[in-house]
Amino acid sequence: MKINHIIIFVLSIVVIFSCSRKDKPEPVDLRVPVTVERVRKGDIESYVTVTGTLKAIEEASIKAEVGGIIHFIRKDGKPVFIEGRTVKAGELLAELKNDEFSYGVRLESKKMAMEFARVELEKTRSLYKNGGATLRDLQNAEKNKVDTELNYKAALLELEKLKIKAPINGILADLKSIAEKDKIPAGMELGKVLNFKKVKCELNISNDDITKVKTGQKVKITNYSMKEETFYGYVSNISPNIDPVTRTYQVVVIIDNNSNILRPGMFIKADIIVESKKGVVVIPKFVISNRGNRDVVFVINNQRAEIREVETGLEDEENIEVKSGLSEGEMLVIRGYETLKDKMKVRISR
Repeated sequence: MKINHIIIFVLSIVVIFSCSRKDKPEPVDLRVPVTVERVRKGDIESYVTVTGTLKAIEEASIKAEVGGIIHFIRKDGKPVFIEGRTVKAGELLAELKNDEFSYGVRLESKKMAMEFARVELEKTRSLYKNGGATLRDLQNAEKNKVDTELNYKAALLELEKLKIKAPINGILADLKSIAEKDKIPAGMELGKVLNFKKVKCELNISNDDITKVKTGQKVKITNYSMKEETFYGYVSNISPNIDPVTRTYQVVVIIDNNSNILRPGMFIKADIIVESKKGVVVIPKFVISNRGNRDVVFVINNQRAEIREVETGLEDEENIEVKSGLSEGEMLVIRGYETLKDKMKVRISR
């Protein structure tokens, strides 16, 4: 019984003591958490951004000037007329056999006539020196020699039509499906040679932007399938006339492509750099709020938010120039600014 009395007594003391205490709430931190970064100076560029499709800087068709049976040239046992192969201007790719055309040229006959005319000219010169031929005879012999030489050279050129050669330096592309000894009609296009050591893009620029674009301006080129790669070109030509259908101006951009990474037909984004500045205050675009028709940001001063109206300038996809309202080195709020008000207490978090 004594033990029970003791337990009851102790419990009573605990209850009385706990009831006599007043709960004291934990202090609440009313400061707004924000993330900051120092205002810096940097470089910024303003773009006119458009899209377009790349083309080879030079393109030429491979055509059969006359008809005939085709025989492909082979090197190391392989035909040279294959898609994607690099060729040089004048390189022989195939030959055509056309006996009727060859006989009609009469090359051997014209060669013999040329050689005979040369011999006759030498004889006439000798006779003229000795008084055995007139000046007219000599002139006729000289003319006959020239005519026969020209006829022979023309025949050689005619026979060259039986040879199919690369028209320019470049890469074979769009080749037709042709087999050895197929009969080829005159005028048939056998394929193309593309030179894309440089590529070009014909861009359509709006009436609002065309006044910003000048020849020689640098252009940044990106392709959506090669996001890590950036290429550079320049504005080479600006059309003076507006297209009556699209209501745009055509601007031609040339891009160096020595590595052949860019290919004709690729869809690209072109950022024409129309203006650039160096060593100016630059901040992320997203930190600017519009309050009361004013562009404002927040900086931290003595652990409090301070609202600043800013005047902006050039901008790119991510950043914007601040002409006035901010100084280099100030602590700019980049997160948590949405609910801030001027003079609010803040807590800088990482």
